[in-house]
Amino acid sequence: MGFELTTKRIAVIMAVIAVVSVSAAFFYSYEVRYVPTDSMEAEDQPYDIPTIPQGSAILVSKFHSQSDVDSLEVGDIILFYNTGNKLDTVHRIIAITMDGDHISQVTTHGDNKTPGTNETVNSGDIQGKVVAVSEELGGVVHFVQNSTLFLVLIVVILLVMASVVWDMIKIRRSEGQ
Repeated sequence: MGFELTTKRIAVIMAVIAVVSVSAAFFYSYEVRYVPTDSMEAEDQPYDIPTIPQGSAILVSKFHSQSDVDSLEVGDIILFYNTGNKLDTVHRIIAITMDGDHISQVTTHGDNKTPGTNETVNSGDIQGKVVAVSEELGGVVHFVQNSTLFLVLIVVILLVMASVVWDMIKIRRSEGQ
């Protein structure tokens, strides 16, 4: 007999396909970051995301086009590349500069910063918009991003997948004899 697809094999194959598909879609659209400073920790602001405590995890919706940037509003919190200190920065938009129908620049400010310490950000330096905050998951995200744990997890998943494929090959060979 040839290779048989048992219910268990089908379930494993479907699970692997589902995990890979969902992961690819998620990581194309979103990014999880850790906020190491208190620049966004202040009294609650009257916006969807009132504040970001130091040590929080944030979920950033990545921007892939100018239309993503054009959806921004005053009060949104963005992730951008800060050309001054050469670091990615998370701050709140306090003003928007338009060029026709498109946003050309935004002015940002950390909620915990001294008044007058605003930063002007070109639309091309905006990486995404913060859509969720979790103070509770911050420690986990920090640990994963600063350790080899994530790499070990990937290696384990790849080994399991290789083991399943190897078992399938062995079964097929033994049935062919």
